[in-house]
Amino acid sequence: MWASLLLLAQADPAALVERLGSDDIEVRQRAQAELARLGGAAEPTLDAASRRPDPEVASRARGLLMDVVAPHRREVARELAHVAAHVRWAAATRVPSGIVAVSRAIRELDPAHPLANMSGWSELVERVDSGDLSRRVDGSPESLFKDLRHPSRERWTEVREKVPAWLEKAYERTCVSCVRRRLETFQVGVDVENARVEDLLGQLEGLGDVRIVVAEEAVFDHALTIAAKGSLREVLDRVLASYGLGLRVRDDGLVLAERQAAE
Repeated sequence: MWASLLLLAQADPAALVERLGSDDIEVRQRAQAELARLGGAAEPTLDAASRRPDPEVASRARGLLMDVVAPHRREVARELAHVAAHVRWAAATRVPSGIVAVSRAIRELDPAHPLANMSGWSELVERVDSGDLSRRVDGSPESLFKDLRHPSRERWTEVREKVPAWLEKAYERTCVSCVRRRLETFQVGVDVENARVEDLLGQLEGLGDVRIVVAEEAVFDHALTIAAKGSLREVLDRVLASYGLGLRVRDDGLVLAERQAAE
């Protein structure tokens, strides 16, 4: 009888989460192992625990949630950070196409979220007008999407391509996530002989709709002959490698071609 009661207690996600805060490392480890074994059944409880004020419990719950129980959430979190950046931009600029695209991206993630529909933007715009943008859109997706229902692994498989597709429609050259995605996914080809690298960079900049700046220490001391196809980043890396340069995306979305540190 007692063994049966113990097994029931161990299978209770809420009770196991409480043990994540134990001072006894063995108790914590057993609780972590049992929560991992429960898998999806423990996800709602771990989700709630990951937002607790107790940093120790929250950290352990978040680690279990994103590393073991629902690892797809890390990818969702990256997309949410990107969506949050677009929400701030769209609310501040009021560009209709940007608002529509971001709303549709949010709808793919959670159709019930207030910002999934146009009516949900009125309060946000009012906060912008009143100078209270930071209280609702403070730079963290956790604040903006605190009530968002994370899609299941199965649902995320369905929507994972749709969210980036909608954000591509709201592409913004000052958005670091947009620029990084553009570098990785936009396909280009070059085939030039004895070309000025400055001219070639200008062409690639226009094709990819990114802003490329060259660090002062860069020296283009010879013409370039190259034939290459691939992502914008792959081709730029090939071009710049001839001059000992590499790429870095700055916080303002600029793509900086700079000297690479010696390994």
